[in-house]
Amino acid sequence: MKNLKTKARVLRISMAICIKIIFLLSCTPLIIYTATNTDQSALKKQFTLKKWHLNADWYPQNARDASRTLTRYSEKAQTAYQASINPTAVQAIIVPHAGYQYSGIVATSVYRLIEKKEISRIIILAPDHRARYTGIAYPTFKQYQIPSGTVDIDTTSIAQLKNKEPFIERNEPFSREHSLEIQLPLIYHFLKNDFKIIPLLVD
Repeated sequence: MKNLKTKARVLRISMAICIKIIFLLSCTPLIIYTATNTDQSALKKQFTLKKWHLNADWYPQNARDASRTLTRYSEKAQTAYQASINPTAVQAIIVPHAGYQYSGIVATSVYRLIEKKEISRIIILAPDHRARYTGIAYPTFKQYQIPSGTVDIDTTSIAQLKNKEPFIERNEPFSREHSLEIQLPLIYHFLKNDFKIIPLLVD
């Protein structure tokens, strides 16, 4: 019972954060729920491309293997869960963030439900397991490079978060945290249209 109450509290907090973000950005995006003692002034320096840091223990390391793996997981998910929903009704999804060998089928069972949904902006709310800051971190880079290709970041929307609590500018957490990056190959695989992401790490 205590665990259920804790999970319910976390979900309420997450939804409250999402509502605040949506208000600040004045949009209706798809929402995906999922610092050290280094000199922060150096970490704030603008750079364009953030390359993936997770290895093959987390997900396939080339485009062909990623596509084949996620297609296979999707087929298994369809058989295992047989879930269906009108994709136009989906505003938010909750997905796991373990390595694909552990949670890939469950994750694809969710993403495949929105495969035909036209989405232009995606907010990703992911937990930072080793946060040494207070608030919600956003990056300064403009693109994520993953084995499958590149994912554009909605820098215009992120600029609206600047100097607004509880948002803080941090690049370093995105170079070590797995919970957000693990979503990117899934998003790239299932959403075929042009879209941009707003990657956020929550302490």
